[in-house]
Amino acid sequence: YLHCTACSYDICAKCARSLLPPRCVNGHPMKPTKGGKSAPLPKRYRKRYPFVNCDGCKRTGISDEAGIYFHCEMCAYDMCSACNKKMVLGSSTKAQSVSNPNEVSTGSKDSSPPKSY
Repeated sequence: YLHCTACSYDICAKCARSLLPPRCVNGHPMKPTKGGKSAPLPKRYRKRYPFVNCDGCKRTGISDEAGIYFHCEMCAYDMCSACNKKMVLGSSTKAQSVSNPNEVSTGSKDSSPPKSY
């Protein structure tokens, strides 16, 4: 679990990961992108490809579907929302550190409440 020492808020690592933007296979943050027939393609794909495919499950045309897919501007990696959900739910529940250690401290693996120091 993760514990915020500033506001005494606890959240399990799986739920915390679901709130963070997903990352591509190279570790870059992925941008949630609106899909749908009238939604514009990412700039990198315009005039080159008619639609976006999921690099996770290899499903074609995810950009034409209503909803959200995820796109990495740096390496052109794309992920459908179903693959993103599988990645979040399938991730380990071990405690994870976060980018700002001054705000959040990592708790232990057990389910007991966090200790105050």
